[in-house]
Amino acid sequence: MQAFAPALPGALGDWVAKYWPPLAGGQIITGHRDPALLAPWPGLAVMAGCVAVLLTAAFIVFRKRDA
Repeated sequence: MQAFAPALPGALGDWVAKYWPPLAGGQIITGHRDPALLAPWPGLAVMAGCVAVLLTAAFIVFRKRDA
């Protein structure tokens, strides 16, 4: 996704590069911190939040379709 973000127009590309869950969460394990991206703990929180939202949506769909 890092290579795809510059192809997006202006502020959208900057937002995607900063808040894309794998990039944001990956900051927790890097030795060199990129100042353009989120800090390690907020990045991990963004990734965990996205996982929680996706799991919740999957659970709701599963409960609705599994009659």
